[in-house]
Amino acid sequence: MSSVQSVFVGLICGFIIGVLTVNLYSLLAHPHVSQKSAVHEVGPTKKQFRLPRAHFDQYSEPQTSTLQTCQKGYWDDTFQHWVASTTCKYKKYDVEEVSLCFQKHKRIVYIGDSVHRGMFWDLVDFLKALNPARYVQKIKKRFKEVHFTNFQDQDLVIYDRDTMEELFSIRFTYISNAMDFEGRCDLIHNWFFQCLESTGDILHKVMNEEVNVSRGGDKDKPVDVLYWNTGIWDFRTGLPVKYFKGNVSALLERERETFKLAKKVVWRTISASWPTKFASADECANKPRIDSRPCLIHTDGPFHYNKAVTPLMVKRGFDIVDVWGLTSQRPDLSHDGLHFRDCEHGEDCIYRVANMMFINSICN
Repeated sequence: MSSVQSVFVGLICGFIIGVLTVNLYSLLAHPHVSQKSAVHEVGPTKKQFRLPRAHFDQYSEPQTSTLQTCQKGYWDDTFQHWVASTTCKYKKYDVEEVSLCFQKHKRIVYIGDSVHRGMFWDLVDFLKALNPARYVQKIKKRFKEVHFTNFQDQDLVIYDRDTMEELFSIRFTYISNAMDFEGRCDLIHNWFFQCLESTGDILHKVMNEEVNVSRGGDKDKPVDVLYWNTGIWDFRTGLPVKYFKGNVSALLERERETFKLAKKVVWRTISASWPTKFASADECANKPRIDSRPCLIHTDGPFHYNKAVTPLMVKRGFDIVDVWGLTSQRPDLSHDGLHFRDCEHGEDCIYRVANMMFINSICN
C-alpha cells in the first residue's frame, strides 16, 4: 500500500470512529423512551421507571354513576381498615343509624356457623354504644349451657328504656353441615366431639318456631330478615364440592316454603380458612380422598364451594353478602384458621366489616 493510500484509509477510519463517538454520546445524554414499552431512564441523581399511561388504565376500576350493593374492596396500607371498591355501595353506619334501620325491620334471624356466631356477638358489642339513657339491651338464651357446646340459640333484644317496648330483636342459632348424610357423625368425630343438627333441620325448626310461637301461626306476618350461611362444617368434614352443591340444592328445594317465612333472605358466602392452622396429620388422613395432595382439605375449598352454590342463591332471589375477598386477604387475623379475632383499638376487624356489609344490604 502506498503512503497516499495509507493516509486516505486513516482519514476514513478516523471519520467513522468520530461519527460513532458522537452518536454514542448523544444516546447516553438523551435516551429515547418508547411509549410502547417500559424502560429504565438513568439520570444524574435518580433512577426512574416509566410506564405508558395505557398500562395503568387496564387496571383502573370503571367509574359508574350507579353504585351497586357489593362487597369488593381491599385492606389499606396499614392493614387496619377495609377500603370498599369505588363501584360498590358501602357506608360505615353509626350505631344510631343501625338502630333506626333495625327498628324498621323489627325481627332479624341469624342462622349460621361459628363465623356467623362471631358476627352476632360483634353486633351485640357494637350496639352497646347505644345511649343507655334511652335503650336497654338484653340477651335471652334459648338453651341450657351446662358443659361446653358449640351450639347456641339466643336473642338480642333492644328495648325503649322509658316504656320497655321492644324496639327490635336479633336471634342467632348455630348450625353444622348443610344436610345430614350417611356417615356424617363418624367423620365429624374424627376431629370434634359434637355432631350437631344440620342446617336444613335447624332452619326448618327455627323459622317455623318464629311463625308459630312468636306470631301465633300467622304466616302473613313473616320474619323480616333471615341472614343465613352454611359450608364450613362440610368443608372440614371433607365433603367434595359436587356433594356439597347437591346437598345445598336439596336443602333449598326441601325448605322452599320455609324461606317464604321471611320477607327478605340474605345469604353470606363461606369465609376463607387455612387448614394448616387446625388440621393435624391424623385429621387429614381421615378425610374422604379428593386428590393426591397430602392433606385432603385445602385453602381453596371454601372458594370452590362458594363458586358452586352462590348461583343457586341468586336464582332463588336471595341477596348476597360476599365475604370471601374480605377474609381471604387476611390469614393473619385468624388465630386458628377458622375464626377471626375481635375488633380492638379502633381497627376494622373481619366480624365488624362483615356486619357492615350485611347492614348495607338491608339498610341502603
